[in-house]
Amino acid sequence: MITSEQEQNFLLSEAVDAAIHWARTGTGYFSMRDKVEAFLQANTPDNEHSLWFTHNSRKLAMHQLMSKCINPLSPAELSKLDHEIRDIAATLPENSVRHLRR
Repeated sequence: MITSEQEQNFLLSEAVDAAIHWARTGTGYFSMRDKVEAFLQANTPDNEHSLWFTHNSRKLAMHQLMSKCINPLSPAELSKLDHEIRDIAATLPENSVRHLRR
């Protein structure tokens, strides 16, 4: 679902704040994960037929989020955050997973 630019900016700023807080303190992981997931979903179009497109949309949104976190974090904090954000972005929402064919 792609939302308005104002909503996306709000979700991005919420996700960045939560991610920076988690990377620095180690607390608030679930809050950070939920806010990052909300931002990723807001930037993922409703295209149930293309898992590849959904996955790559999430990766682009992940890179946008990480680019906002570079300056405030130390290299160690950034590495820690990068690992977690990549894991969150790689986890597809349930409505996308059901369309996988085996």
